[in-house]
Formats: sequence, C-alpha cells, structure tokens
Amino acid sequence: MSEPTQSIGLNEAADELGVHYMTVYRHVRTGLLPAERLPSGWSISRTDLDAYRARGKGMPAIERQQQIEERLRQGDDAAVWTIVESVLASAMPVSSIIGDLLIPSMRSIGDRWAAGELTVLEEHRASSAMSVVLSRLSPHTARVEVRGKPVVVATPANDTHGLAAWLLAELLRAHGHPVIELGAATPPESFAEVTREKSPVAVVVTMYRVDDDVPDMIIETIEAIRAANPSTYIALGGPGIDQLGGHDIAADAMHNDFPRLIDDLKALEQGTLNPSTS
Repeated sequence: MSEPTQSIGLNEAADELGVHYMTVYRHVRTGLLPAERLPSGWSISRTDLDAYRARGKGMPAIERQQQIEERLRQGDDAAVWTIVESVLASAMPVSSIIGDLLIPSMRSIGDRWAAGELTVLEEHRASSAMSVVLSRLSPHTARVEVRGKPVVVATPANDTHGLAAWLLAELLRAHGHPVIELGAATPPESFAEVTREKSPVAVVVTMYRVDDDVPDMIIETIEAIRAANPSTYIALGGPGIDQLGGHDIAADAMHNDFPRLIDDLKALEQGTLNPSTS
C-alpha cells in the first residue's frame, strides 16, 4: 500500500477541502494557507493543509457569528464571504453555516434594530450583504441530495421582506428537503394552487415584521391552504412570530427558531408528528 503524497497542488487541495480552486489560490496568496511556489506550480504540504483545517474548526461558532454580524452591519459582503469560505474549507456542513452562523447573525441584527441600537441604514446594508452571500452559497446547498416531498416557503401577500424565507429555504435545502420557494408577498390563491398541484409535506409562511394587517392576511392564507388540502401541515416561522400574540392563528406550529422547525419536519416525515386537520 503506497504512502499518501506529502504535498499536493492547488487543485487537489481545493477538491479535498470542497471549495473552489480560486478560494485556495486566494488564501495561499494572502498567507492564510502556507505553500511553496515551484517551477511546476504551488505545492502545499499535508501538514500545513491539516493545520489550516484545524484553525477553521477551532474557532467557536459564537465568535464566528459575531464576526459575521459585524461585517453584515457594515454591509461588507466580501468579508462575510471570506469567513464563510474559511468554514467551508474546514468541513463545516452548509446546514451548520446557515443555521448556526448566518441566521443567528441576521436575527441579532433585527433585534438590535428593533431595540434602536442600529439604524435603518445598517439594517438595510446587512440585508443586502446577506443576499449577496446567499447567492454565492446557494451552489453549495444545491449539491446536497434531496429526498421526499417538497416544502413550500413564502411570505404572505402583505409582507415584502423575503430574506427570512430565503434563509429558511436554503437551510431546508442544506438538510436535504426539496423546496418550492414562492418568495415575498405571495397571495393566498398562490399558496392554495401550489398546495393542490404539488402536495407538499408542509407549507411554511414566514414573517419578518407583523404590521396591523398581517394577522388577517395570515388567517386568509391558512384558510386557502386548508381549502386546497385540509391535511397539509402549516407552520409559521420567522422573527415576526413574536408579534402575533393575542391573535387566533390556526397553524400547526409557530416557530421563531428555524432549527426547531427543521426538527418538526423531520418528525413529520418519520410519522412521529401529526399535523392538525382542523
């Protein structure tokens, strides 16, 4: 049995790390990943590659999340993507990157904005930067093998904030769920139509912020889904959930925590969670 090669090139390193060749090249040129330039090209020792992986795995998630949050606040999508690339290279699952880093960062920014700690400009910059990061991350979630019936994700007709739905859709894909993403401001009849045509395992209505007319629209949306298929599992998710207190919403679940929603869907598919049929 032959011994493994003690040094490899950029292409081989990229393949082992599961990132693009240019990511490895950029980290070599900036000194993040030590390498020796030979006449035949760059050479990376396995010792240095292992140390590079270990550095990525060693930083606590909370520290990474705080770094991402600060870069988002500044609107620096390139800096956020550099952090994401580093954790991809350290073999952190895409589902963990989204669920443990990106979603908590945006939730914290939203909470800080609501508390008056951040300006509208900072909140908008963060949302714009996150949109760029999700666009670049989506090819990675697309590589995950999907299985089972689809999950429909959208915001109600009078909610134009689609970022929470996008984050959830990418998290679902990273966990292997096929997703039908309808986007922001989806009318009740569209929810009903896709429910009839695709028979999804669940429909998730996401909310970023609840204004006065949102609860009535959510009720109308749920009624349209129930009319299309009474047994469809309906969940409400997103930061706006906390503002629905006092309203009689006939959903099967209400989670402001997307990871809990993922757990519910897993239990639903395994037959250990029964949707309401009322």
